[in-house]
Amino acid sequence: MNNATISQDFPILMITFRTIALAMGITIVISNVFLIIFILLHHTLRTPSNVAICSLLFASIMMSLTFIIPVGIFRHSEIKNSTVCTAFYTLGLGSCVVVNCHVCLLCIEQYFYIIHPFRYSRLITNKFVIISTIAIWIIIISLMFFIRWLLNHLACPDGLTDPQKKHDYLISMATFGGIMIGFPLLTMIVTYIRLYCFILDLANRIDSEISRFNRDVVSCNKRKVTKKMLLLVGTFALCWLPFFLLTMLNLTFDGRFPFLNALQSLSMFTAFMYALIGPLCHIYYNRDIMIKLKKWSKKQCMVCRQIHD
Repeated sequence: MNNATISQDFPILMITFRTIALAMGITIVISNVFLIIFILLHHTLRTPSNVAICSLLFASIMMSLTFIIPVGIFRHSEIKNSTVCTAFYTLGLGSCVVVNCHVCLLCIEQYFYIIHPFRYSRLITNKFVIISTIAIWIIIISLMFFIRWLLNHLACPDGLTDPQKKHDYLISMATFGGIMIGFPLLTMIVTYIRLYCFILDLANRIDSEISRFNRDVVSCNKRKVTKKMLLLVGTFALCWLPFFLLTMLNLTFDGRFPFLNALQSLSMFTAFMYALIGPLCHIYYNRDIMIKLKKWSKKQCMVCRQIHD
């Protein structure tokens, strides 16, 4: 199915898609810029963990500017300038991968903070986090240019009829999806399960030596860790897996089924949502940032009341 057919079959869907994508992209940019400025203005919040969160917020902004907003504007439209198309495609998908790689970075950072606190204080510094994020950007963008060249080569006119090239194209897309979605998801699951097992083992070892009150506190902390693990892993999986699975199905059937095209467009919203929800989940579980945000919001409410009075 070509682009014109999709627009003709689902005109209301396309208008809704463009409107929501643009609104979502603008919301992500505004909210993330505010959070970055808020964190950087507070000296006490400039910790390695919060620097990594700022980098995640910046990557989400880049994902919005180079992927979400352009897709909302140019989805199912012909772009004559191939250079512009290649640049936005590479930066857009690269930003998506960088966002997901930051999830891995934050998982590893939290793992070292809990499991190896002394090594954490020596190794994980603001400089280390900044250098790591710059390296992630360079590696991912370089990889995206190679993947773009490979997919263009496999999707040439001969590839539409050549079964071997079509098979190689699907394998390449599946590999890319594994790098973009599978690897971060597996990293999150393994890391948080190990953290949970470590906390559970620690709680069991000291269970006989603590009072009933402290035992209740430990039980409450275990529930909090479980909720955090389920929320972060579940949010990532719900946002990215439908988009990846429907994209692979659509490629497998060459876009012959209109409902698959419609579902793929709808599944893109879940992927877009992660650029907004993902960073907010990490901020929600960051105690220092939440305390500062609550104090700031209370102060603003008091100012508003004084103005109205």
